[in-house]
Amino acid sequence: MYEKSEDASNALIKGALPEIIERQKCYTPQDKSMTSLYLMVFFRDGIIDWILSSERRYDFICAQTHPYSSTYTEYEKVKKIIWKAVPCDVSVNGNPPGTWFEDNAINACVACGDGSALRILNWRSDDGS
Repeated sequence: MYEKSEDASNALIKGALPEIIERQKCYTPQDKSMTSLYLMVFFRDGIIDWILSSERRYDFICAQTHPYSSTYTEYEKVKKIIWKAVPCDVSVNGNPPGTWFEDNAINACVACGDGSALRILNWRSDDGS
């Protein structure tokens, strides 16, 4: 969706640019009563609530990453920024929601609220790990 918007904006600018350069373009002030406003997305909006299911957390991570900042969580007093994750079929072994555990030597998983887990594919810790 973002790329389509970007392409449309580029086409609009390219079409109007010659007239703007030649000062032939007439401008009409925008009617402020016709505008629509959307709330800005802030970094704090990306905090993950692990109480919900892995499917809901997956949707949230997808919605909060590119072109937006990212999602994040804190585990053992370390902030972890997450860009990509997928639901997975591993046992959380009774771990409470938000607990990070190893699925294997490559992947980390996080326990979610319904007993499901989310495999973290792309992330970074603030402590550099």
